[in-house]
Amino acid sequence: MAKALKLVSPSKADEREELSFISKVDTGFEAINRENSDILYKFVLRRISGEPRVATTHRNLQNWDDIDLLKSNYPEKRT
Repeated sequence: MAKALKLVSPSKADEREELSFISKVDTGFEAINRENSDILYKFVLRRISGEPRVATTHRNLQNWDDIDLLKSNYPEKRT
């Protein structure tokens, strides 16, 4: 759990940083036991800042998979 939390640095609500944040959170959830996913999710929510924080605060989200909002607002750009 400690290593997963180290991966998840606070988001800065910048487009490039937000994509990195989402990727790190995904990796963190892959690295932990499923039993600890609720705890990690609570820490992740506290590390979301800026506009995405406002958007997620007013929704009844239960886990990281529910946060499609972040992923849809900051899609990966293809070149």
